[in-house]
Amino acid sequence: MKKLKFIITTTAYQQIVKTLGSKNPEQGGILIGKDGIITDFVHDEFAETSSSTYSLNISYLNPIIKKFKEDNKELLGIIHSHPYGCRKLSRQDQEYFAGVLNKAKDVDYLFTPIVFSAKQEEFHIFPYVFYKDGKIEEEVELEIVPNNYDEFINKDEKTKKTEKPDPNVVQERKQLLVAIHQNIRANSSAENERLLISRLVIIALLFWNIIVFMLGLSAIVLTTIYFIITKNLITF
Repeated sequence: MKKLKFIITTTAYQQIVKTLGSKNPEQGGILIGKDGIITDFVHDEFAETSSSTYSLNISYLNPIIKKFKEDNKELLGIIHSHPYGCRKLSRQDQEYFAGVLNKAKDVDYLFTPIVFSAKQEEFHIFPYVFYKDGKIEEEVELEIVPNNYDEFINKDEKTKKTEKPDPNVVQERKQLLVAIHQNIRANSSAENERLLISRLVIIALLFWNIIVFMLGLSAIVLTTIYFIITKNLITF
């Protein structure tokens, strides 16, 4: 079975942050989309909630779901918030989602993310997939895409793989590479010559400094000897 990704548009994600992410826990709503990509979030403002439970308000949400179907969109998941620290689906959550899937003949799974609200700590979303057989897929990858995701997703990879490069372009690239290599070799030779000349100049200057130093040292020694001899002669 191919591992699912929790792909959601920027607008839908921001709606979740602004609602569930800024209210007390046990708030929720539904995830709407198409092609397995969540494009809309509907906050269930009139849901039955307590400090530890959340149940969808079907009478409020069903007309909204029907309206989305007119745009070829469908219910892809149910999302709700938990108290901070409770990141797993509870037993009540699992029983509730199982009941929803049992009533939906053509639906094999639902995205069932858990949200931590920034009202308590930092906002965080934990994507899950709940299957009709009761299996729960955890550590689902979250991917936020632009609203015009069609330009970024499901690109025709086959065209890329079968597309053959233009022989003329290939030849031009080869000639360009040869020219680059030749230029590199020419530049390297010229650079080597410059380095050799620089080294010879440095060596010559070094020897010249040594000669000057020795001459200076000799002058100091001779001057010292002269003064010593002169002093001795005067004393004698």
